[in-house]
Amino acid sequence: MATSPKAPTKSKTKGKPTSKAKAPASTASKSAARSSKAPVSGAKVKTADPSPQYLVFGTVTYPDAKPAAGLTVIAYDQDESGKDTLGQPATTDPAGNYQIAYSEADFRKTKKERGGADVLVCVYNDKRDVLFTSKKKNNAPAKYELNITVPDEQFVVRGKVTDANQKPLAKMLVRAFDRDLRFPQLLGRAITDAAGQYRIGYGAAAFQLADVPARRTPWLIVDVRATAEG
Repeated sequence: MATSPKAPTKSKTKGKPTSKAKAPASTASKSAARSSKAPVSGAKVKTADPSPQYLVFGTVTYPDAKPAAGLTVIAYDQDESGKDTLGQPATTDPAGNYQIAYSEADFRKTKKERGGADVLVCVYNDKRDVLFTSKKKNNAPAKYELNITVPDEQFVVRGKVTDANQKPLAKMLVRAFDRDLRFPQLLGRAITDAAGQYRIGYGAAAFQLADVPARRTPWLIVDVRATAEG
């Protein structure tokens, strides 16, 4: 006797359904939430350079107090490691004013250096001749004011400094004096260049200070030193 096929029966499963479970509260949304939060603590955040700006400034005049316009002023840091330029050269304005801004990177070359720069300032004419060289200011303040009087160039002493083997001596301090009966008067100073050359310009007012009667030319003395204290 023929039997009719049984209709398929629904299978019952026990426990959890066999279909894939839904992903928990969207991983993508959690990632997005994390990205919107502040950076994780410990991450390095760039800040502005805290180094303060330094400044050398002042006024350059002639002996009669007239402003010395159009001259080039360069500031250097001079120490045991050598001489480095501070900032950019300045040109005196019509009133003789100048200012040179620089940063710690210009003079703090090693970790041993402490305090401010050891500042030395030179003034040049349009021919790049040295008209004036200041005394070195050790550990100069952040804002260093240096007012300068350059000589009227009626007189010039120039030359070359060498050793016994005729080798040029650079970075030597050359000073010119007028030898009075009482004491020598400083006419000017210069630092020798890489070729050992120097130039010092000065005016009559530099050596006629105490002369009676006033002399028309100085009794010239020139000395050369490795350092101002040497």
